Amino acid sequence: YDSVAAAYYTFYNAGFPLDGIIHIRTSIGLLETTEYVEEIAEDMGIPLYVADERPEKDEFAYRIEDYGFPGANPKAHRAEWQNQKDKPLQRWLSGNTGDGDTLLISGATREESDARFEKVNADGIEVKDGHLYASPLASWTGTDVKEFIDEQGIPRSDVVDKLNHSGDCLCGAYADRQIELGVIDEEWPYLRTYIQSLEARVIDAARNGEMKKADYEEY
Repeated sequence: YDSVAAAYYTFYNAGFPLDGIIHIRTSIGLLETTEYVEEIAEDMGIPLYVADERPEKDEFAYRIEDYGFPGANPKAHRAEWQNQKDKPLQRWLSGNTGDGDTLLISGATREESDARFEKVNADGIEVKDGHLYASPLASWTGTDVKEFIDEQGIPRSDVVDKLNHSGDCLCGAYADRQIELGVIDEEWPYLRTYIQSLEARVIDAARNGEMKKADYEEY
């Protein structure tokens, strides 16, 4: 809920209007996550923009045939973050924001990993690829976020409440496979079936000697 809370907090308190919401749609996420973001944009009365442009080689289904599933591997996790989220966002920004100043509101909080905050200053400000990011909830805790969501009557996500994260990227990096797949199988069987098909593709690629030897060296 961090990004949703940041959007509403800015919407309520900033001295300027929000131009819209950017949703980064990965190639291995729940459809219900996009539907939830659509609901949020409609509730706020602002446009929704979807950043999901990536070359075929960056699609998750193709990457796993070269590298397998990422697992608890920092290099693999970063590679998937780059290909599933950062590159599509940067492509969208390059094609839609022009030469003017753009302020992007982030839901990053200091309770998250150090990696996400390594370039964010004490005021929650980060400059990345020429774009300015502001994290208005940088000092908030997870409890603060949940209380804000409830107090403001903000629509809740069925995915977050059942999966404990947004479900926008289910690449498997650092996930508890048994627990997460169990929930997905029960609540969203269509995606469990798709993941099983991907597992079969990885097994075939490994059996045929088609996997890359240096995992995740080529992003």
